Amino acid sequence: MKNTGRSFNSVMAVELSAGSPGNPTVNAGAMETTALVPGDTPDAQWEFIRAGLSR
Repeated sequence: MKNTGRSFNSVMAVELSAGSPGNPTVNAGAMETTALVPGDTPDAQWEFIRAGLSR
């Protein structure tokens, strides 16, 4: 998805996308946060995220 060029919490970005929010990982803050997830492989990192969300 394309970056909207708006701040990550922009209401206008949601309104312009017909109420369907875009991909949150486009946001630089989201990318930085996920870069800090522990794990030696992408699969291990995803499992950490999945397990946390499942709790």
